[in-house]
Amino acid sequence: MPIVTQLPSFAGISETQSTLTILSLMTGTSADAVDVGVYRIASQETGSEYLPINLSVDTLVTQTLDYPPALHDAVLSAPHHVMTAAQLCQLNVQLGEYLAYAAQQGLADM
Repeated sequence: MPIVTQLPSFAGISETQSTLTILSLMTGTSADAVDVGVYRIASQETGSEYLPINLSVDTLVTQTLDYPPALHDAVLSAPHHVMTAAQLCQLNVQLGEYLAYAAQQGLADM
């Protein structure tokens, strides 16, 4: 049975590419910060039947960006308050904007 020697097309990498840069964002249940990571994955053909490619991962950026106090408080209090759809949507937009900011900061630090 052949071993897969390339990443699937949905991974955003073509057959001719050998590197892929990935931006990672994560926030935990404490809602106090966003962890940002930027990583480069590289592949190299080995010529071996049993291990046709080597993958390496380099960490380019890791950082933690604290939520602004007002956003932190809003996220933590949301499950305990009755919110209108408009209020919930506004909180969603604020979170999305902060995640976009965190992504920009991570990429700027490359």
